[in-house]
Amino acid sequence: MLKVFLVEDEAVVRRSIKKNIPWEEEGFTLAGEASDGELAYPQIRKIKPDILITDIRMPFMDGLELSRLVKKEMPDIKIIILSGFDEFDYAKQAISIGVTDYLLKPADAKKMVETLRTVAGIIEKENAQKEKIRRLREENALSMADAREKFFQSIIKGGKPFSEFYEEGRRYDMDFGGGIYVIELFTVYPEEKTASAEACESMKEKISGLAGDMKQVYLFKRGLEGFALLFADEDEEGLKEKVKDFNARAESLLKEDSSLSWFAGVGRPVLHFSEMSHSFEDADKMFCYRFMAENNHVLYFSDRDNLKIREKNEALDLGSIDLQKLNQNALNDFLRNGTLSEVRPFTHEFFRELGKKGMDSMLVRHYLIVDWNLALSSFIREIGGNPETILGKGNTFTDRLLSARTTDEIKKYLREYLDRALELRNMASQNKYAKIMSDAKEYIAGHYNDENISLNSAAEAVSVSPSYFSTLFSQEEGKTFIEYLTDIRMQHAKELLRCSSMKASEVGFEVGYKDNHYFASIFKKTQGMTPTEYRAKGRET
Repeated sequence: MLKVFLVEDEAVVRRSIKKNIPWEEEGFTLAGEASDGELAYPQIRKIKPDILITDIRMPFMDGLELSRLVKKEMPDIKIIILSGFDEFDYAKQAISIGVTDYLLKPADAKKMVETLRTVAGIIEKENAQKEKIRRLREENALSMADAREKFFQSIIKGGKPFSEFYEEGRRYDMDFGGGIYVIELFTVYPEEKTASAEACESMKEKISGLAGDMKQVYLFKRGLEGFALLFADEDEEGLKEKVKDFNARAESLLKEDSSLSWFAGVGRPVLHFSEMSHSFEDADKMFCYRFMAENNHVLYFSDRDNLKIREKNEALDLGSIDLQKLNQNALNDFLRNGTLSEVRPFTHEFFRELGKKGMDSMLVRHYLIVDWNLALSSFIREIGGNPETILGKGNTFTDRLLSARTTDEIKKYLREYLDRALELRNMASQNKYAKIMSDAKEYIAGHYNDENISLNSAAEAVSVSPSYFSTLFSQEEGKTFIEYLTDIRMQHAKELLRCSSMKASEVGFEVGYKDNHYFASIFKKTQGMTPTEYRAKGRET
């Protein structure tokens, strides 16, 4: 209901208005009243009504002064002025201030209701326009984010001349004229079970804001895995300082929530865009150390040969081999948090930490393989699987790895088993998210033709935060929420164009577009022809 505030110095008139207007029947609630502007103003600031009805001539603060104050601080409030015949000049002044309407006193209930209905219609149209603008901005923001992710994939893939990357980068307000570049991979995740996924997404948004405030620092989202950063600068020293500055700011921000952990891997700086894939690969290798190293710090590829991995707050020199720490913790962490694309770099760095000396020892090798078997078996049971389906019956896993002749062969076999385990884990995760996705799709199917449906309303329907829902939806469905919603609407629009006699404008309204021009624009953009052309083509066939 729309909130109305009444200011009238004559108590009899005020009581009459309060008594004779069927407020709730007409969709209003009388939220407050006062006898003059001075008493009314602090209440109006607190209540924030949709409509203000005020007399012009009142003691202490008149209606004109009150209207000026209200319009200055709360311009969206609609004001209805009450004035007598001899106060018409005052009414004209009030209109110049920006009041919506005025009524001559004494105003009967019927006329008051008609005026309130007119003002309510104005508010409804304005709110609809604001919602439309909000949705357009949301759609543009999501489309832009998706396009940026695809752009980043093209950067690390390479194969195009620098001029093309430079021109495309300009469309996203990116300046690649730095001269030297580096990739960093950054993630935020709950510390065990003390933080929620929504808290992580909220923190990621805050960290994203840091990149936006820095020159030639560009952030690209990588779904639920975190994000990648591309740093550019004129020289190597400036680049190093920029990377350190960003990570120092991020670390300071993350100290606000001790339930969250973070990790970052930085690749080698490169001079050419054609070498960007190398910087990404190096960053990915360092990023994999999050399964072997202590949380909450940055690993640089330049320090790779001098790393001292810290595990559970204890120093671990690479010259010694603490099998228990190097193996079980790292493997367990990877099984829970690693991705299929990280299996190869993880095993590469994992074996690099063990060193050739460790793998040449049959005793060490036997210990590791047995331990891996136990870790994999335990993890598979934990996610509800049967170890035999992944590792084989009996001693198949240990026998196969022990029969391997070289370290490379052992790596190959271990990668194969890790792939299987992660695929099983991902299937379990999909089941976990299946309810959210199923409910979301059901909500979209039932509300696609509602003009006010949005990512926020869908997220609220499935009880998750909008940022988390957006990431999850894109990750699970392979397209953004807006793209999915548009596909559904276009599917229904095509059915109506082919199977009904509705006008194109009516079809647009029926599938959720109240603006016919916007519907026609979206239809042509997605289907390659106008609604009218689509209908004509269907009749030809």
